[in-house]
Amino acid sequence: MRVGIAGASGYTGLELVRLVPRHPELELVAITSEQRAGMAAGDAFPGLRGLVDLRFEGLDPKRLAERVDVAFCCLPHGGSARAVAELRAAGVVVVDLSADFRLRSRDDYARWYGEHAAPDLFGAAVYGIPELHRAELAGASFAA
Repeated sequence: MRVGIAGASGYTGLELVRLVPRHPELELVAITSEQRAGMAAGDAFPGLRGLVDLRFEGLDPKRLAERVDVAFCCLPHGGSARAVAELRAAGVVVVDLSADFRLRSRDDYARWYGEHAAPDLFGAAVYGIPELHRAELAGASFAA
């Protein structure tokens, strides 16, 4: 399964960059970072040398959707919704690690984060805690 990581130079993104290549069924094909676009992963983070032979690219959800089966969105809260909406519209399985789709109450979201950038998708993601939502996560195409 081809995987892309949006926001791959942040804390959660980097952890996934380290984990995905070690998974026998996953192939890391794209990593994005606005700040490090064009840089080789191993030059930006020496600990990735020998593990990842990719360059960071700017985030273009439509282009990313053409190349991946699954996208992990590790973008800041409030910044993930638009990318997730474009990836979902293109049929990509998405795991969003921000808070943009984690909450169930629009009022709670607005109180903590402000206006939601993809209100049509609000509440559509399965909350990604297997201990609580194992049945719903099996085969889910959108998790938060």
